Amino acid sequence: MDLERVYDSEAPVAFALAESFGDGSRAVRVCMAAIRAIGAEYAGVGTGVPLYAKWIERGDKYARPGTADRARDYMSTGLVRLYAGDRQTGLKISESGT
Repeated sequence: MDLERVYDSEAPVAFALAESFGDGSRAVRVCMAAIRAIGAEYAGVGTGVPLYAKWIERGDKYARPGTADRARDYMSTGLVRLYAGDRQTGLKISESGT
């Protein structure tokens, strides 16, 4: 699979389509697919890639409280903070998960 194509070409189109339909659930799923592709492409250092944070921010807009999507968003946001060197905030965000 061409992972770069997923997060660089296909995900932006799918995300825009989900937004145009007002389908927040699909928008979040697209974001998670892009995040997974970036993580796989960069093998462990994906959380340090600016595009990773961008997809998290996009997903945050649509992740509803109390859902698995919200928990994944918090976990991903926490990882970005940890990678950036803000261990305390990263752990706090990751552990909140709601």
